[in-house]
Amino acid sequence: MKAFAALTKNEFKLFFRSTSSVFYVLFFSSILLLIFGGMSGNKPMAQLGGYGMVEVEIPSFMMIVILITGVVTFPVDVSMAREKKILKRFMATPISPFQILFSQFIVNFIMSMAGALLLVVVGKIVFNANFYGNAWTMLIAYIITAISTYSVGLMVASISPNSKAATVIGNFIYLPMIFLTGAVYPIQLMPPVMKNIAKVIPFTYGVNLLNGGWFGAKIGSFTMDFIVLAIVFIVGAGISLFTFKWE
Repeated sequence: MKAFAALTKNEFKLFFRSTSSVFYVLFFSSILLLIFGGMSGNKPMAQLGGYGMVEVEIPSFMMIVILITGVVTFPVDVSMAREKKILKRFMATPISPFQILFSQFIVNFIMSMAGALLLVVVGKIVFNANFYGNAWTMLIAYIITAISTYSVGLMVASISPNSKAATVIGNFIYLPMIFLTGAVYPIQLMPPVMKNIAKVIPFTYGVNLLNGGWFGAKIGSFTMDFIVLAIVFIVGAGISLFTFKWE
């Protein structure tokens, strides 16, 4: 346990040495919120169910944080550890390579939570945005969405021959997803064609789940979102299980 704690502590140090990771995980979404909120304000809109634009954007932007850590930084970290033969070297030590993967997951997840909390703080202080849900339900929604997304990230790391390929594949997934899932622009305001496209993208259901938790929807209304995200997790984890290489 002490070895794993030391390993995780070291992963945190490595994370903070990467200026780009710190910026995109912690501050990028909050900056977007300031920009979009500055343009639209937070006045209640009928098209958004009587909520303000910022109140709708906060949980949606959380999906951006999850995607950045889940399909960009996490798979790149794993790929670099394999590329530098770190995973192979740890096979000869009491520390399991699985602990390496789990420590990287822990670091990316905790930092994504920090980025999400910063979003809430910025939304409240700058725009007086309100939270309408239950904190525990919101936490569960966040964890489920993150685990599902990270399984895709592990799949990216598994099929990528090196860290450069992982970066390309991760960004290829990330960039379209933030625009097509409602993570940047509310689905409620999209034209019918774009709404239909969003319905077939799995990460859309992560945005739905986060929005449901934020606005206090009943847990029973999350059923479809849970099912889709569970399928994504099974597919991502299943492919990773058969394709992941330690060296």
